[in-house]
Amino acid sequence: MDRAGRPRAPRPGDTDKRTVAAALADERPRLLPLPAHPFGSDAVQSLRSGKTPYLRFDGNDYSIPHTLVRKPLILAASDRLVRVLDGDVTVASHERSWERGRQIEDRVISIGSRTTSVAPTNIAAEIA
Repeated sequence: MDRAGRPRAPRPGDTDKRTVAAALADERPRLLPLPAHPFGSDAVQSLRSGKTPYLRFDGNDYSIPHTLVRKPLILAASDRLVRVLDGDVTVASHERSWERGRQIEDRVISIGSRTTSVAPTNIAAEIA
């Protein structure tokens, strides 16, 4: 059957009349098991910020410690998390935003072995 529900013409060499479920049941014993540890699928880029303490990734600006402005950094992004690394040390971590044009501030930024908490800013309260 095609998408409109009409019977389709047989394809050349199409001699297998099994359903997909039946084919899967027949082939299941020959399938390999999934690996014990998932492989890393993070997008990894080497980036350098401009004059501001932000790295641009996927249309958004992610904050970094001001001491690392204009230094080469590594950005590793998964589907949920954006991490910024200075060598092998994670210096900032953010939830990934799938929106565009956002400026994402990190509330906790690690600098080496020291961790500092950055208070979130409420611009609406400052204006009022």
